[in-house]
Amino acid sequence: MKKTSLFIFALLLLGGLWSAFLPNVKTHVERVPNKDLITLVNYKARYVSVDDIARALMNQDKMLLLVDVRMPEQYKQFSLPGAINMPIDSLLNETNQQLLSGSDVYNIVFFSNGTSLADKAWLIATAAGFKNLHVLKGGLNAWFNDLLQPKRPADWAKQAEFQKYEFRRAAARFFTGATGGEESSSQPKVKVQVPVKKKQVGGGCE
Repeated sequence: MKKTSLFIFALLLLGGLWSAFLPNVKTHVERVPNKDLITLVNYKARYVSVDDIARALMNQDKMLLLVDVRMPEQYKQFSLPGAINMPIDSLLNETNQQLLSGSDVYNIVFFSNGTSLADKAWLIATAAGFKNLHVLKGGLNAWFNDLLQPKRPADWAKQAEFQKYEFRRAAARFFTGATGGEESSSQPKVKVQVPVKKKQVGGGCE
């Protein structure tokens, strides 16, 4: 995402979004001071790749919580396996705050069609004081175009590129039942399951 767009998000948070969302946040989280929001904008480590998410799903990572921040109509049409729906306009309602409070146990990943909407959700939730939040880089567009329809690297590409390609072919077979590769066009069947927060033992994820 361009720096200009990120700066606009920061301004939105400092203004309208701050007043619209954050007054309703429960007191069990510590809100981020206004002066620190601009610093959050440049925090690149929040992004995870479609390969990371595919690998976690294939390994049945129970600490992964995928959060689709699009509207319910879009979510019902297609989403990632196991994802729950938190439309961005209700991101910090009481029910969703309870789910986000599980970020001391779960790795929460926001996603949308692209990156922008999920990025905005990350900024809102992070500014509200929730921790251990991430954004799926490229969103569902990257999931479908890069992971489910991987393009074979050029013959002179590095070995790492071929390894990524073979992993994506395997992931395409796993999620769609297709052969993988450029010809794959089917979408994975979606199972929606809200994980039950487990009791934290001896600290938690940072």
